[in-house]
Amino acid sequence: MVYLLIQACHTEQGPDSDRIVSQFPSSNILLICLGISQGSRHQDPANAWSHFWEANPYAKGVKILDCGDIPTTRCHKKAPKLRTTIFSIDQLQVHGPISLIQIDSHIDTWSSGKNYGFSDKHDTAPVSHGNMLWHASEENLLTSRSIQAGIRTRFTKERDITDNKEFGIKMITIDAIDEIGAKGIADQIRKRVGNTAAYLTIDIDSVDPAFAGATGTPEPGGLTTREAKTILRNLKGLNFVGADIVEVIHHMTLEMVAADVAHEILQLLTTSPIMESSVIHDEL
Repeated sequence: MVYLLIQACHTEQGPDSDRIVSQFPSSNILLICLGISQGSRHQDPANAWSHFWEANPYAKGVKILDCGDIPTTRCHKKAPKLRTTIFSIDQLQVHGPISLIQIDSHIDTWSSGKNYGFSDKHDTAPVSHGNMLWHASEENLLTSRSIQAGIRTRFTKERDITDNKEFGIKMITIDAIDEIGAKGIADQIRKRVGNTAAYLTIDIDSVDPAFAGATGTPEPGGLTTREAKTILRNLKGLNFVGADIVEVIHHMTLEMVAADVAHEILQLLTTSPIMESSVIHDEL
């Protein structure tokens, strides 16, 4: 976003926007021909009209602002999930409990004690990128109508799946792509979430590394870029209050896939009923 005008975002009034996308410090000018800086050029308001959406999201008032570097607390080497997803879900409780739509290759509901030898109690367990949704569920931040899609990681034991069910999170594995297709997955997501307030989080490792290898925890056998976009496009009109894309490594590849997914998210948010009526500056 180094080509955008700087706006004063860190004030009580905040920027002139309805939706805020946080992008943490990443590529610098020396990496201009690689990574997120170059991939972000794929977001061009002058060439953003989509034949599928029949719209340009920027023409509907969507803005991408450069707010400069945002002070953050480094929690873990996989910090983006911690300081983006879980904090956003917490702040968006103004809309009530959130139904999470997680498109990922990992469940992220592993408890600390079970897998890492630490405390299994929520108030003393460390937070990691693998257990952030365990913490979110323990804090009652999520509804029992949350859902995951694209899951294909190996588990430590069957209890992993049992915990997921106890948290009220429905898990759709990657095998569903072959069984019901991308549209079928989207239909299940729509049925699960209904008209509740929904937060969409997309881990770029949900996409197969053949298409998006710029991630810290790649898993083979994932979604194609086209399948990921088909799922998103068929979520049109859900009651979205926020969204994020995480786990993109800025220096590994020309990350146009993440930029393309971001465009679909912008289009998706303009169809949310809350987008039309909300006066709250929601954080994406």
